Amino acid sequence: KMTRLFNCRSFEIWLLHSDSNEIFQYSDSSSDPIPFRTAESGVVGYSLLNLCSISLTNVNLHSAYHPRSDGNGEQSILIMPVRDQDSPKIYGLVLRGKRSLSFFTDTDEKILAEIAPLIITSLNSSEFVEKSFKHLEEPEKTAKRLQSLLEVAEAISGQLHIDTLIESIMNKGSDLVN
Repeated sequence: KMTRLFNCRSFEIWLLHSDSNEIFQYSDSSSDPIPFRTAESGVVGYSLLNLCSISLTNVNLHSAYHPRSDGNGEQSILIMPVRDQDSPKIYGLVLRGKRSLSFFTDTDEKILAEIAPLIITSLNSSEFVEKSFKHLEEPEKTAKRLQSLLEVAEAISGQLHIDTLIESIMNKGSDLVN
């Protein structure tokens, strides 16, 4: 949806853990986050580490350009860093390759700045919900294990009724005598 809204080739979310300087890229092309070393994080890493918005007609014009993170460098780029107030995370909203004008406008930057807090709040909320569901799954697993253990105990105790036990002992005893 972001690519349609901004008429661009790609939209990415980057994450910097400022306490450890770990940087990850999230995009539609990969279901898993892609880790980047700080030295290879390119223009996006520069934006996140310095908390500054960047808009360029060609990403390779920036001194922090790196081909691993920035591609061939011939696309326009708009980067909006957003600090999470409740954690040491800094998110980067990245638009690449404006289609119609070949560069991102002031209006694009203003719209991205307006919706950035909503995107980050949505991400944090979904992460919180995911963690909550994981915490709920553990007690359910424990309850199922205990239920299975109880069923095994009932099955064993059913075999330990004194009448059944005496009969079993007598049969085994007679088998040994014969």
